[in-house]
Amino acid sequence: VAPEGAPTGAPAGASTGDGLCFCHNDPTPGNFIAGPTGGLHLIDWEYAGLCHPGFDLAGLAVGAKLTEEGVELLLQAYRGRPPTGAETDQHRAWEGLCQDLGVLWASALAVSVAPGGGRGV
Repeated sequence: VAPEGAPTGAPAGASTGDGLCFCHNDPTPGNFIAGPTGGLHLIDWEYAGLCHPGFDLAGLAVGAKLTEEGVELLLQAYRGRPPTGAETDQHRAWEGLCQDLGVLWASALAVSVAPGGGRGV
């Protein structure tokens, strides 16, 4: 049973009581690999740490370019029930943050591999 304050669908003991829990923080499709029995495994944990689970869900949705229907299925699978309108709105806000971070990350990479061999970042 998840402790009081844990997001629905979170493992027992995962919540700090303020909505934060241990998160991967980079659950893009490239960080999932198929195991020998067909299960998926999340790899590449160097950014893991305390965060809001909405950030991981939005990062996955943005990285996988999920449709509205795909996001609905993701949120339902995570919560074990259809999301409320407010939960969907909160998810969309997290998606906006993830999209903005993606733009910043791409900009930093572009500067770091700029012509001339300089590492501007």
